[in-house]
Amino acid sequence: GSYDMELKAEDFMNMNENFSNVTFEIVDGQLVVKPINVTVTVTGHTASYIYDAENKTVAGYDVVISNSLYSANDITFSGNESVAGTNAGVYPMGLTAEQFANTNPNFAEVTFEVMDGSLEITPRTITLTADDKRMVYGEMDPVLTAKVEGVAGNDVVTPILVLGEHKDVGTYPIQVSALANPNYEMQFTSGSLTIEPRPVTVYAEDKAKTYREEDPLLTGYVEGLLEGEDESLIRYTLARARGEQVGEYDIKPSGLENQGNYKVSYVPGKLTIVSLEGVIVRITGNSGTYLYDGTEKDAGGYTVEISNPEYTEADFTFTGSSELKATNAGSYVTGLSPEQFENINENFTDVVFLVTDGSLEITRRSLKLTSGSATKQYDGTPLTNTSVEITGDGFAEGEGMNIAVTGRRTEVGESDNTFTYAFDRNTLAENYTVETEFGKLTVEEAPEPEVTETPEPEETEAPEPEETATPEPEVTETPKPEATATPEPQVTETPAPRPTATPEPSAEPEAETEPKPETVKHRLTINFMNLEGQLVSNDIVTELEAGEPYSIEVPPVEGYTPMITEVAGRMPGYNQSVTVFMVADVVEMTTEGVTTSSGQQFRYVDILNYGTPLGIENVTTAEGLLIE
Repeated sequence: GSYDMELKAEDFMNMNENFSNVTFEIVDGQLVVKPINVTVTVTGHTASYIYDAENKTVAGYDVVISNSLYSANDITFSGNESVAGTNAGVYPMGLTAEQFANTNPNFAEVTFEVMDGSLEITPRTITLTADDKRMVYGEMDPVLTAKVEGVAGNDVVTPILVLGEHKDVGTYPIQVSALANPNYEMQFTSGSLTIEPRPVTVYAEDKAKTYREEDPLLTGYVEGLLEGEDESLIRYTLARARGEQVGEYDIKPSGLENQGNYKVSYVPGKLTIVSLEGVIVRITGNSGTYLYDGTEKDAGGYTVEISNPEYTEADFTFTGSSELKATNAGSYVTGLSPEQFENINENFTDVVFLVTDGSLEITRRSLKLTSGSATKQYDGTPLTNTSVEITGDGFAEGEGMNIAVTGRRTEVGESDNTFTYAFDRNTLAENYTVETEFGKLTVEEAPEPEVTETPEPEETEAPEPEETATPEPEVTETPKPEATATPEPQVTETPAPRPTATPEPSAEPEAETEPKPETVKHRLTINFMNLEGQLVSNDIVTELEAGEPYSIEVPPVEGYTPMITEVAGRMPGYNQSVTVFMVADVVEMTTEGVTTSSGQQFRYVDILNYGTPLGIENVTTAEGLLIE
């Protein structure tokens, strides 16, 4: 600062008598102590770590002062000198010059230069490798899996595996990816699916002829082809060994080993030449093809053709079974073979049995499930359409499936109206082929000028007829103030504006068309099953309209306690099956679940909506739905 000496004229006295008139003019002295400019450089600490799912901390800062007379004790700090974080990213400490203040008056000009500290957590590198898979042509696709290596702590990184279109024999890439996670840098290694040829066998059919006759036409058949594929896919030739004397000669099929999606093996037959006195007995099993309908089909039995009229069916025995019955879809054979037939007539020593096996084919019923489409303007609420049309062959009597429509869209755009399905407990999936087609849910942008506001001006047009009506009453008032004719023009004129309010009539028919699908009744089946999967009581079956609420009490079942006492809900727009689990030997029942006498505990979880976490491991329901 500046300090004055404070000299005053009265402090001085003339001591020389020879000068009687002395004036003292004072120019005061001054001490000036100038402040020194000080620069304080503050550098926050920094550290970098690789993400490991654990909390990391960086604290403190370093101070460098440009003047040795100034110390850190002359500074106050009002901020936070530490920073913590777990996830990958850069976390600033937040140091600023405003958080530092000088407290030493001798250093009036102190400049704080601050370099903020930080904590950096860099992403961890992990690898996701799709596992290689193998399958035989026509088999069900294997479950795709992948190895995830390098994940920290209890983190879970779920691989997304995509296998493109694949059908024929060959090798196809399996792409692996995962949802982006800022804590990880992911390295992906694709796998492959190898489809190997399906083994099939070409059999040469046994033949027979009488000595000196022409050779019969050589034929064969193929076993092992994929359902729906024709034998013409396999090319082969048939040739028999040379010879015309009585005896047996090989019939050899031959062809390429690898043919398209098949690996072919060949089994020879035989041609038997019988003597002129010999007998050829041709046994042909019955065959039939049916569409599955839930009832048993019968294609049993066989026909007999004998080359010698003197030989009859009474001259041989049959030790096998010619029964061929089945109910479910599939290919069945009788199992007839030459070894099951034996000649018992000693007068005929040269008897050959040629056997063609019987077969029964029950084909699957085809179903096409098509979910409905819907369109609306954006209003912030989800757009849904729970209708699913079932076309094709339909279900066999008493059979069905449970369809759950999961599609919903709230934001502007278009998406599939997805759904899942599960066959009823008494319906085998193997008896049906199912094709699915998703409808579209489209949410359009809402127009800025609300279209719904247009009816309001039309409603305000109502005063216009009133205005036209007011002059008329005024006219009628001249002859008669309260004539009965006045209401008549009002009555006749009020209908006139109403028809112009077209939105109201048009809206009413639209509202009437929506409930039409709801008039269709759907089947609700409630079955009662113990924890071993056995039914313990008769089903309850009722029919309800879509949207209709229901509340059905669980009937008492001797020896069992139900997990729930009431089945309640609202009927969806499709058949629904509900299973109530019954627990034996229950000693305690609470809102959380039940406890048996053996100490086993069972609890239930209400699923309020698709996507609700169960908090338990994967669950497979009685209908075969896998809940993840």
